[in-house]
Amino acid sequence: MEAYRNKFIATGKFAPLKHFMVGVFVLAFGLETYHHHKYHGEHDHGDEGHGDGAEAANGAAANSARERAALGSLDGAQMEVEELREKVKAMRETMMGR
Repeated sequence: MEAYRNKFIATGKFAPLKHFMVGVFVLAFGLETYHHHKYHGEHDHGDEGHGDGAEAANGAAANSARERAALGSLDGAQMEVEELREKVKAMRETMMGR
């Protein structure tokens, strides 16, 4: 540590600030990547990834179109909330059945 201080800090160079900024970037990038993959890894994808790729693509297109339509109005948002309630209810029933 003393060698680093003598080489960079005692001479008033810009390197310590640059080293600090690179360290913060590496830490932030690593944490963001970790949490991003952790978040997407927890979602239940069901059977979407299995079978024919065309079927999965058609289902994804239909879901995104439905989501766009649902977000366009309050009735659509209410319908989406009700669908989510039904999904949660079904999940709870399967968990209680175990």
